[in-house]
Amino acid sequence: MQNIDALANIGINRVGYLFIGVSDKEEDTRKIEILDNLSSVPRIFEFGIVGLEREAKLKEVSLDDYIGYIIQKIKESALPENLKRQVISDATLITYHGYTVLMIIVKSLENPVWYGEKLYIRDGASCREAKGKEIEGVYALFTQR
Repeated sequence: MQNIDALANIGINRVGYLFIGVSDKEEDTRKIEILDNLSSVPRIFEFGIVGLEREAKLKEVSLDDYIGYIIQKIKESALPENLKRQVISDATLITYHGYTVLMIIVKSLENPVWYGEKLYIRDGASCREAKGKEIEGVYALFTQR
């Protein structure tokens, strides 16, 4: 949810993407291959397409039930209702070389989005809580028209 919040805070009229079922480091992809006995996980640049199937299997549920679980977590989150509706309605499943990935499309709102009492921002490929002057910087991204 923090990643969704951070993507919503990249500026007005911007769109961010969160891919669930993708590892963002080669080291993590190799660990997943070993742990889950996967061979030849496809890669796009440094990203490993590990899929949601492995996590569904670990939770001992079907892929559909696991995707439903993710969507339910978004519905129950502290994200603003309009952002939750947009994210859920635009969520898209992608199959790549037999692996299923959930693409979460995050469209910015008119103002920065707080997740509970915190405002999150992107920091490279990850997110973190904005502090001090960084919060002003986020608001500035939404005043530029």
